[in-house]
Amino acid sequence: MKLLDTNQIRAADQMAIEQGISGFYLMQRAAAAICSHIEQISQGPCNVVVIAGGGNNGGDALVAAGLLKQRDYKLDVHILCPINRLKGDAAQAATLWREQGGTTIEGYNQEAFKSSVQNADIIIDGLFGAGLNKPVEGDYAKVIHEVNMANKLVIAIDIPSGIDGDTGKIYGTAINASHTVSFVRPKLGHYLYPGRKNTGQLTIHEIGIPERIVNQISSDISLNTPSLWNANFINKADDSHKYHQGTVLVVGGDETMQGASVLASNAALRTGAGLVTLSRSVKNAQPHPNSFSAIMLSTMPNLNDPPESQEQNWSEFLKNKKINTVLIGPGHTPDKQTRNLTLTLLQEETNLIIDAGAITAFENNKDELFQAIKKHNEITDKKQVILTPHEGEFKRLFSAIGQNGKLAAAKDAAQLSGAIIILKGADTVIAAPDGRGAINDNAPPTLATGGTGDVLAGIVTGLIAKGMMG
Repeated sequence: MKLLDTNQIRAADQMAIEQGISGFYLMQRAAAAICSHIEQISQGPCNVVVIAGGGNNGGDALVAAGLLKQRDYKLDVHILCPINRLKGDAAQAATLWREQGGTTIEGYNQEAFKSSVQNADIIIDGLFGAGLNKPVEGDYAKVIHEVNMANKLVIAIDIPSGIDGDTGKIYGTAINASHTVSFVRPKLGHYLYPGRKNTGQLTIHEIGIPERIVNQISSDISLNTPSLWNANFINKADDSHKYHQGTVLVVGGDETMQGASVLASNAALRTGAGLVTLSRSVKNAQPHPNSFSAIMLSTMPNLNDPPESQEQNWSEFLKNKKINTVLIGPGHTPDKQTRNLTLTLLQEETNLIIDAGAITAFENNKDELFQAIKKHNEITDKKQVILTPHEGEFKRLFSAIGQNGKLAAAKDAAQLSGAIIILKGADTVIAAPDGRGAINDNAPPTLATGGTGDVLAGIVTGLIAKGMMG
Protein backbone atom coordinates (compact mmCIF):
# COMPACT_ATOMS: atom_id res chain seq x y z
CA MET A 1 0.00 0.00 0.00
CA LYS A 2 1.30 3.43 -0.94
CA LEU A 3 1.48 5.87 1.98
CA LEU A 4 0.93 9.61 1.68
CA ASP A 5 2.41 12.37 3.81
CA THR A 6 0.28 15.15 5.27
CA ASN A 7 0.95 17.51 2.37
CA GLN A 8 -0.12 14.86 -0.11
CA ILE A 9 -3.33 14.13 1.82
CA ARG A 10 -4.03 17.86 1.91
CA ALA A 11 -3.43 18.01 -1.84
CA ALA A 12 -5.93 15.18 -2.40
CA ASP A 13 -8.53 17.08 -0.36
CA GLN A 14 -7.91 20.24 -2.37
CA MET A 15 -8.11 18.40 -5.70
CA ALA A 16 -11.42 16.87 -4.68
CA ILE A 17 -12.80 20.28 -3.69
CA GLU A 18 -11.62 21.81 -6.98
CA GLN A 19 -13.52 19.08 -8.81
CA GLY A 20 -16.78 19.96 -7.08
CA ILE A 21 -16.74 17.92 -3.88
CA SER A 22 -17.39 20.28 -0.98
CA GLY A 23 -15.10 20.30 2.03
CA PHE A 24 -18.09 20.12 4.35
CA TYR A 25 -19.32 16.99 2.55
CA LEU A 26 -15.95 15.37 3.21
CA MET A 27 -16.25 16.44 6.86
CA GLN A 28 -19.69 14.85 7.09
CA ARG A 29 -18.39 11.63 5.61
CA ALA A 30 -15.52 11.60 8.09
CA ALA A 31 -17.93 12.22 10.96
CA ALA A 32 -20.16 9.38 9.76
CA ALA A 33 -17.16 7.04 9.83
CA ILE A 34 -16.35 8.12 13.39
CA CYS A 35 -19.95 7.65 14.48
CA SER A 36 -20.14 4.20 12.86
CA HIS A 37 -16.94 3.13 14.59
CA ILE A 38 -18.22 4.25 17.97
CA GLU A 39 -21.51 2.42 17.44
CA GLN A 40 -19.60 -0.77 16.72
CA ILE A 41 -17.46 -0.66 19.84
CA SER A 42 -20.01 0.79 22.28
CA GLN A 43 -22.85 -1.62 21.46
CA GLY A 44 -25.41 1.02 22.32
CA PRO A 45 -25.77 4.63 23.55
CA CYS A 46 -23.38 5.66 26.32
CA ASN A 47 -21.64 8.73 27.73
CA VAL A 48 -19.34 10.37 25.18
CA VAL A 49 -17.02 13.30 25.78
CA VAL A 50 -16.00 15.24 22.67
CA ILE A 51 -12.86 17.37 22.75
CA ALA A 52 -12.61 19.73 19.78
CA GLY A 53 -9.86 22.03 18.63
CA GLY A 54 -10.18 25.02 16.34
CA GLY A 55 -9.45 23.36 12.99
CA ASN A 56 -11.13 20.84 10.74
CA ASN A 57 -10.24 18.03 13.15
CA GLY A 58 -12.48 19.78 15.67
CA GLY A 59 -15.11 20.22 12.95
CA ASP A 60 -15.11 16.45 12.33
CA ALA A 61 -15.64 15.94 16.06
CA LEU A 62 -18.58 18.39 16.22
CA VAL A 63 -20.38 16.81 13.27
CA ALA A 64 -19.79 13.37 14.80
CA ALA A 65 -21.28 14.67 18.05
CA GLY A 66 -24.45 15.68 16.19
CA LEU A 67 -24.77 12.22 14.64
CA LEU A 68 -24.29 10.54 18.01
CA LYS A 69 -26.84 12.86 19.61
CA GLN A 70 -29.40 11.70 17.03
CA ARG A 71 -28.66 8.15 18.17
CA ASP A 72 -29.36 8.97 21.83
CA TYR A 73 -25.76 9.10 23.02
CA LYS A 74 -25.21 11.48 25.93
CA LEU A 75 -22.71 14.16 24.85
CA ASP A 76 -20.41 16.53 26.72
CA VAL A 77 -18.70 18.74 24.15
CA HIS A 78 -15.63 20.76 25.09
CA ILE A 79 -14.15 23.11 22.50
CA LEU A 80 -10.86 24.65 23.49
CA CYS A 81 -11.16 27.85 21.51
CA PRO A 82 -13.91 30.48 21.20
CA ILE A 83 -16.53 29.27 18.72
CA ASN A 84 -16.61 32.67 17.04
CA ARG A 85 -12.99 32.14 15.95
CA LEU A 86 -13.80 29.03 13.95
CA LYS A 87 -13.56 29.39 10.20
CA GLY A 88 -14.70 27.61 7.06
CA ASP A 89 -15.99 24.07 7.43
CA ALA A 90 -15.26 24.01 11.17
CA ALA A 91 -17.49 27.06 11.69
CA GLN A 92 -20.23 25.38 9.65
CA ALA A 93 -19.89 22.29 11.84
CA ALA A 94 -20.32 24.39 14.99
CA THR A 95 -23.42 26.08 13.54
CA LEU A 96 -24.94 22.70 12.70
CA TRP A 97 -24.22 21.45 16.22
CA ARG A 98 -26.03 24.42 17.76
CA GLU A 99 -28.98 23.99 15.37
CA GLN A 100 -29.28 20.41 16.61
CA GLY A 101 -29.66 21.69 20.14
CA GLY A 102 -26.13 20.88 21.14
CA THR A 103 -24.27 22.86 23.79
CA THR A 104 -20.57 23.34 24.29
CA ILE A 105 -18.19 24.26 27.07
CA GLU A 106 -15.70 26.72 25.62
CA GLY A 107 -12.10 26.85 26.80
CA TYR A 108 -10.57 24.71 29.52
CA ASN A 109 -12.76 24.60 32.60
CA GLN A 110 -10.78 22.25 34.81
CA GLU A 111 -13.62 21.27 37.14
CA ALA A 112 -16.14 20.72 34.35
CA PHE A 113 -13.64 18.84 32.22
CA LYS A 114 -12.58 16.50 35.02
CA SER A 115 -16.21 15.74 35.80
CA SER A 116 -16.95 14.97 32.15
CA VAL A 117 -13.94 12.71 31.79
CA GLN A 118 -14.69 10.81 34.98
CA ASN A 119 -18.19 10.01 33.78
CA ALA A 120 -17.22 9.22 30.20
CA ASP A 121 -17.44 5.81 28.59
CA ILE A 122 -15.77 7.07 25.41
CA ILE A 123 -13.68 10.17 24.67
CA ILE A 124 -13.39 11.56 21.14
CA ASP A 125 -10.08 13.31 20.51
CA GLY A 126 -10.59 16.07 17.94
CA LEU A 127 -7.97 18.53 19.16
CA PHE A 128 -5.29 18.46 16.44
CA GLY A 129 -4.91 16.77 13.08
CA ALA A 130 -1.88 15.22 11.43
CA GLY A 131 -0.41 18.58 10.41
CA LEU A 132 0.65 19.62 13.93
CA ASN A 133 4.22 20.95 13.89
CA LYS A 134 4.77 22.70 17.21
CA PRO A 135 4.79 21.78 20.91
CA VAL A 136 1.48 21.26 22.70
CA GLU A 137 1.31 23.74 25.55
CA GLY A 138 -1.02 25.42 28.03
CA ASP A 139 -4.62 24.26 28.32
CA TYR A 140 -4.22 21.82 25.44
CA ALA A 141 -1.42 20.02 27.30
CA LYS A 142 -3.55 19.94 30.46
CA VAL A 143 -6.48 18.42 28.57
CA ILE A 144 -4.27 15.71 27.07
CA HIS A 145 -2.84 14.94 30.50
CA GLU A 146 -6.33 14.61 32.02
CA VAL A 147 -7.46 12.30 29.21
CA ASN A 148 -4.43 10.03 29.53
CA MET A 149 -4.72 9.87 33.32
CA ALA A 150 -8.41 8.91 33.12
CA ASN A 151 -7.61 5.60 31.37
CA LYS A 152 -10.81 5.68 29.30
CA LEU A 153 -11.58 4.38 25.82
CA VAL A 154 -10.27 7.10 23.50
CA ILE A 155 -11.11 7.46 19.81
CA ALA A 156 -8.64 9.73 18.01
CA ILE A 157 -9.74 11.44 14.81
CA ASP A 158 -7.15 11.15 12.04
CA ILE A 159 -4.17 10.81 14.40
CA PRO A 160 -3.77 11.12 18.20
CA SER A 161 -3.39 14.78 19.10
CA GLY A 162 0.23 15.73 19.71
CA ILE A 163 1.64 13.34 17.09
CA ASP A 164 3.43 14.55 13.96
CA GLY A 165 1.65 12.92 11.03
CA ASP A 166 4.85 12.52 9.00
CA THR A 167 7.38 11.37 11.62
CA GLY A 168 5.43 9.90 14.54
CA LYS A 169 7.18 12.43 16.78
CA ILE A 170 5.45 13.55 19.99
CA TYR A 171 5.28 17.32 20.37
CA GLY A 172 5.71 17.49 24.11
CA THR A 173 2.69 15.36 25.00
CA ALA A 174 0.17 13.31 23.05
CA ILE A 175 -3.10 11.42 23.42
CA ASN A 176 -2.80 7.71 24.10
CA ALA A 177 -5.59 6.49 21.87
CA SER A 178 -7.37 3.15 22.08
CA HIS A 179 -8.54 3.51 18.48
CA THR A 180 -7.69 5.89 15.66
CA VAL A 181 -10.12 6.54 12.83
CA SER A 182 -8.34 8.03 9.83
CA PHE A 183 -9.25 8.70 6.23
CA VAL A 184 -8.20 8.04 2.62
CA ARG A 185 -4.75 6.61 3.42
CA PRO A 186 -2.77 5.89 6.59
CA LYS A 187 -0.39 8.58 7.76
CA LEU A 188 3.32 7.87 8.17
CA GLY A 189 3.01 8.78 11.85
CA HIS A 190 0.59 5.91 12.38
CA TYR A 191 3.44 3.46 11.75
CA LEU A 192 6.55 5.28 12.97
CA TYR A 193 7.34 5.26 16.68
CA PRO A 194 6.40 6.73 19.04
CA GLY A 195 3.25 7.63 17.11
CA ARG A 196 2.51 3.97 16.40
CA LYS A 197 2.30 3.25 20.13
CA ASN A 198 -0.17 6.10 20.68
CA THR A 199 -2.35 5.20 17.69
CA GLY A 200 -3.95 2.07 19.12
CA GLN A 201 -6.14 0.14 16.69
CA LEU A 202 -6.06 1.91 13.33
CA THR A 203 -9.04 1.98 10.95
CA ILE A 204 -8.95 3.73 7.57
CA HIS A 205 -12.19 4.94 5.94
CA GLU A 206 -12.91 6.26 2.49
CA ILE A 207 -14.78 9.56 2.71
CA GLY A 208 -15.65 10.31 -0.89
CA ILE A 209 -12.37 11.37 -2.45
CA PRO A 210 -12.31 9.43 -5.74
CA GLU A 211 -9.54 6.86 -6.09
CA ARG A 212 -8.54 8.44 -9.41
CA ILE A 213 -7.61 11.61 -7.50
CA VAL A 214 -5.56 9.74 -4.92
CA ASN A 215 -3.80 7.80 -7.68
CA GLN A 216 -2.71 11.06 -9.31
CA ILE A 217 -0.54 11.81 -6.30
CA SER A 218 2.86 10.22 -6.68
CA SER A 219 4.33 8.55 -3.60
CA ASP A 220 7.60 6.67 -3.18
CA ILE A 221 6.73 5.40 0.33
CA SER A 222 4.95 2.10 0.90
CA LEU A 223 3.86 -0.14 3.72
CA ASN A 224 6.08 -3.22 3.60
CA THR A 225 3.51 -5.86 2.74
CA PRO A 226 3.74 -8.82 0.32
CA SER A 227 2.01 -6.79 -2.39
CA LEU A 228 5.12 -4.59 -2.53
CA TRP A 229 7.60 -7.36 -3.31
CA ASN A 230 5.66 -10.49 -4.27
CA ALA A 231 6.29 -9.94 -7.97
CA ASN A 232 10.05 -9.94 -7.34
CA PHE A 233 10.07 -13.05 -5.15
CA ILE A 234 12.16 -15.68 -6.84
CA ASN A 235 10.68 -19.20 -6.88
CA LYS A 236 12.59 -22.30 -7.84
CA ALA A 237 11.97 -23.69 -11.30
CA ASP A 238 11.45 -27.43 -11.58
CA ASP A 239 14.70 -27.89 -13.50
CA SER A 240 16.86 -25.53 -11.43
CA HIS A 241 20.02 -26.52 -9.60
CA LYS A 242 21.85 -24.99 -6.65
CA TYR A 243 23.83 -22.46 -8.70
CA HIS A 244 20.59 -21.08 -10.14
CA GLN A 245 19.43 -20.17 -6.64
CA GLY A 246 22.34 -17.97 -5.63
CA THR A 247 25.61 -18.72 -3.91
CA VAL A 248 26.32 -17.05 -0.58
CA LEU A 249 29.46 -16.42 1.39
CA VAL A 250 29.10 -15.48 5.05
CA VAL A 251 32.42 -14.11 6.25
CA GLY A 252 32.93 -15.42 9.76
CA GLY A 253 34.09 -13.06 12.46
CA ASP A 254 35.52 -13.46 15.95
CA GLU A 255 35.56 -17.15 16.88
CA THR A 256 34.13 -16.27 20.31
CA MET A 257 31.01 -14.96 18.53
CA GLN A 258 30.71 -17.66 15.89
CA GLY A 259 27.00 -18.13 16.68
CA ALA A 260 26.22 -14.88 14.87
CA SER A 261 27.64 -16.05 11.55
CA VAL A 262 26.05 -19.49 11.97
CA LEU A 263 22.63 -17.93 12.54
CA ALA A 264 23.09 -15.77 9.44
CA SER A 265 24.26 -18.76 7.36
CA ASN A 266 21.30 -20.88 8.43
CA ALA A 267 18.91 -18.02 7.63
CA ALA A 268 20.35 -17.60 4.13
CA LEU A 269 20.01 -21.34 3.55
CA ARG A 270 16.42 -21.48 4.78
CA THR A 271 15.55 -18.47 2.64
CA GLY A 272 16.42 -20.58 -0.39
CA ALA A 273 20.00 -19.74 -1.33
CA GLY A 274 21.35 -22.60 -3.42
CA LEU A 275 24.70 -22.85 -1.68
CA VAL A 276 26.00 -21.23 1.52
CA THR A 277 29.65 -21.14 2.53
CA LEU A 278 30.80 -19.93 5.94
CA SER A 279 34.43 -18.82 5.89
CA ARG A 280 36.64 -18.84 8.96
CA SER A 281 40.02 -17.30 9.62
CA VAL A 282 41.20 -20.33 11.62
CA LYS A 283 42.37 -23.49 9.91
CA ASN A 284 40.62 -26.68 10.96
CA ALA A 285 37.73 -24.66 12.42
CA GLN A 286 35.02 -26.95 13.70
CA PRO A 287 31.37 -26.44 12.74
CA HIS A 288 29.17 -24.87 15.34
CA PRO A 289 27.09 -27.59 17.06
CA ASN A 290 23.84 -25.98 15.90
CA SER A 291 24.86 -25.50 12.28
CA PHE A 292 23.30 -27.39 9.40
CA SER A 293 25.40 -29.95 7.61
CA ALA A 294 24.38 -28.23 4.34
CA ILE A 295 26.53 -25.21 5.23
CA MET A 296 30.01 -25.49 3.77
CA LEU A 297 33.02 -24.40 5.81
CA SER A 298 36.07 -22.82 4.25
CA THR A 299 39.23 -21.09 5.45
CA MET A 300 39.26 -17.51 4.18
CA PRO A 301 42.33 -15.90 2.57
CA ASN A 302 45.07 -14.78 4.92
CA LEU A 303 44.02 -11.48 6.46
CA ASN A 304 47.64 -10.57 7.23
CA ASP A 305 48.68 -10.47 3.56
CA PRO A 306 49.45 -7.06 1.96
CA PRO A 307 46.38 -5.22 0.56
CA GLU A 308 47.27 -5.96 -3.08
CA SER A 309 47.58 -9.67 -2.30
CA GLN A 310 44.36 -9.61 -0.31
CA GLU A 311 42.40 -8.29 -3.27
CA GLN A 312 43.78 -10.94 -5.61
CA ASN A 313 43.30 -13.70 -3.06
CA TRP A 314 39.67 -12.74 -2.42
CA SER A 315 38.93 -12.41 -6.13
CA GLU A 316 40.19 -15.92 -6.72
CA PHE A 317 38.41 -17.23 -3.63
CA LEU A 318 35.03 -15.80 -4.67
CA LYS A 319 35.49 -16.93 -8.27
CA ASN A 320 36.37 -20.48 -7.26
CA LYS A 321 33.36 -20.67 -4.94
CA LYS A 322 31.12 -19.06 -7.60
CA ILE A 323 29.92 -16.57 -4.97
CA ASN A 324 27.42 -13.91 -6.05
CA THR A 325 26.47 -12.46 -2.63
CA VAL A 326 28.59 -11.82 0.46
CA LEU A 327 27.60 -11.01 4.02
CA ILE A 328 30.10 -9.47 6.42
CA GLY A 329 29.56 -8.18 9.94
CA PRO A 330 27.81 -10.73 12.19
CA GLY A 331 30.27 -11.59 14.94
CA HIS A 332 32.95 -9.23 13.62
CA THR A 333 35.04 -7.00 15.87
CA PRO A 334 34.73 -3.37 14.66
CA ASP A 335 38.45 -2.94 14.06
CA LYS A 336 40.88 -2.03 11.29
CA GLN A 337 41.03 -5.60 10.00
CA THR A 338 37.25 -5.73 9.56
CA ARG A 339 37.30 -2.32 7.89
CA ASN A 340 40.00 -3.33 5.43
CA LEU A 341 38.29 -6.61 4.63
CA THR A 342 35.00 -4.80 3.92
CA LEU A 343 36.78 -2.37 1.58
CA THR A 344 38.41 -5.31 -0.19
CA LEU A 345 35.05 -7.00 -0.70
CA LEU A 346 33.59 -3.77 -2.10
CA GLN A 347 36.05 -4.09 -4.98
CA GLU A 348 34.49 -7.39 -6.04
CA GLU A 349 31.59 -7.82 -8.47
CA THR A 350 29.25 -9.34 -5.93
CA ASN A 351 26.31 -8.15 -3.87
CA LEU A 352 27.49 -7.15 -0.42
CA ILE A 353 25.46 -6.97 2.79
CA ILE A 354 27.24 -5.04 5.55
CA ASP A 355 25.99 -5.66 9.08
CA ALA A 356 26.88 -5.24 12.75
CA GLY A 357 30.63 -4.97 13.43
CA ALA A 358 31.41 -4.19 9.81
CA ILE A 359 29.22 -1.08 10.09
CA THR A 360 30.66 0.14 13.39
CA ALA A 361 34.19 -0.41 12.04
CA PHE A 362 33.66 2.70 9.89
CA GLU A 363 32.51 4.98 12.72
CA ASN A 364 35.57 7.18 12.19
CA ASN A 365 36.00 6.42 8.48
CA LYS A 366 32.54 7.11 7.07
CA ASP A 367 33.63 8.85 3.88
CA GLU A 368 35.98 6.00 3.00
CA LEU A 369 33.06 3.55 3.17
CA PHE A 370 30.68 5.75 1.19
CA GLN A 371 33.22 6.36 -1.55
CA ALA A 372 33.93 2.64 -1.81
CA ILE A 373 30.20 1.84 -2.06
CA LYS A 374 29.66 4.39 -4.82
CA LYS A 375 32.68 3.09 -6.72
CA HIS A 376 31.30 -0.45 -6.36
CA ASN A 377 27.99 0.74 -7.80
CA GLU A 378 29.77 2.29 -10.78
CA ILE A 379 31.87 -0.73 -11.72
CA THR A 380 29.36 -3.52 -11.09
CA ASP A 381 26.23 -4.38 -13.08
CA LYS A 382 23.08 -4.59 -10.94
CA LYS A 383 25.01 -5.67 -7.85
CA GLN A 384 23.68 -4.23 -4.62
CA VAL A 385 25.18 -2.97 -1.37
CA ILE A 386 22.93 -3.10 1.68
CA LEU A 387 23.61 -1.69 5.14
CA THR A 388 21.56 -3.14 8.01
CA PRO A 389 22.13 -0.95 11.08
CA HIS A 390 20.08 -0.77 14.24
CA GLU A 391 19.56 2.67 15.78
CA GLY A 392 22.89 2.70 17.62
CA GLU A 393 24.92 1.61 14.60
CA PHE A 394 23.06 4.11 12.44
CA LYS A 395 23.99 6.98 14.75
CA ARG A 396 27.64 5.95 14.67
CA LEU A 397 27.74 5.94 10.88
CA PHE A 398 25.30 8.78 10.15
CA SER A 399 25.79 11.05 13.15
CA ALA A 400 24.82 14.21 11.24
CA ILE A 401 21.50 12.73 10.03
CA GLY A 402 18.25 12.19 11.87
CA GLN A 403 16.62 15.49 12.75
CA ASN A 404 13.48 14.95 10.66
CA GLY A 405 12.37 11.52 11.78
CA LYS A 406 13.35 7.93 11.08
CA LEU A 407 12.05 7.70 7.51
CA ALA A 408 13.76 10.90 6.39
CA ALA A 409 16.95 9.80 8.15
CA ALA A 410 17.02 6.46 6.33
CA LYS A 411 16.34 8.11 2.96
CA ASP A 412 19.08 10.70 3.55
CA ALA A 413 21.50 7.95 4.61
CA ALA A 414 20.75 5.91 1.49
CA GLN A 415 21.42 8.89 -0.74
CA LEU A 416 24.59 9.84 1.14
CA SER A 417 26.08 6.34 1.21
CA GLY A 418 24.84 4.95 -2.11
CA ALA A 419 23.58 1.83 -0.31
CA ILE A 420 20.17 0.46 0.46
CA ILE A 421 19.50 1.11 4.16
CA ILE A 422 17.57 -1.25 6.42
CA LEU A 423 17.21 0.77 9.62
CA LYS A 424 16.09 -1.86 12.09
CA GLY A 425 13.69 -1.49 14.99
CA ALA A 426 10.06 -2.05 15.93
CA ASP A 427 9.27 0.22 12.98
CA THR A 428 11.99 -0.94 10.59
CA VAL A 429 12.45 1.46 7.67
CA ILE A 430 13.96 0.45 4.32
CA ALA A 431 15.26 3.16 1.99
CA ALA A 432 16.93 3.11 -1.42
CA PRO A 433 19.24 5.76 -2.90
CA ASP A 434 16.60 6.59 -5.54
CA GLY A 435 14.20 7.87 -2.85
CA ARG A 436 11.95 4.85 -2.41
CA GLY A 437 11.07 3.84 1.12
CA ALA A 438 9.06 1.22 3.00
CA ILE A 439 7.90 0.93 6.60
CA ASN A 440 7.35 -2.29 8.56
CA ASP A 441 4.35 -2.34 10.89
CA ASN A 442 4.34 -5.93 12.14
CA ALA A 443 7.43 -6.49 14.31
CA PRO A 444 6.58 -8.33 17.54
CA PRO A 445 8.48 -7.62 20.78
CA THR A 446 9.89 -11.16 20.66
CA LEU A 447 12.36 -9.88 18.05
CA ALA A 448 14.04 -7.80 20.76
CA THR A 449 16.59 -10.50 21.55
CA GLY A 450 20.15 -11.31 20.61
CA GLY A 451 20.63 -12.99 17.24
CA THR A 452 17.53 -11.75 15.43
CA GLY A 453 19.57 -9.13 13.60
CA ASP A 454 21.96 -11.84 12.39
CA VAL A 455 19.00 -13.88 11.13
CA LEU A 456 17.60 -10.84 9.32
CA ALA A 457 20.97 -10.22 7.67
CA GLY A 458 21.01 -13.84 6.53
CA ILE A 459 17.47 -13.61 5.14
CA VAL A 460 18.36 -10.47 3.19
CA THR A 461 21.52 -12.15 1.89
CA GLY A 462 19.62 -15.23 0.76
CA LEU A 463 16.95 -13.20 -1.05
CA ILE A 464 19.48 -10.99 -2.83
CA ALA A 465 21.53 -14.04 -3.83
CA LYS A 466 18.40 -15.56 -5.40
CA GLY A 467 17.93 -12.45 -7.52
CA MET A 468 15.46 -10.28 -5.62
CA MET A 469 16.10 -6.66 -6.49
CA GLY A 470 16.06 -3.99 -3.80
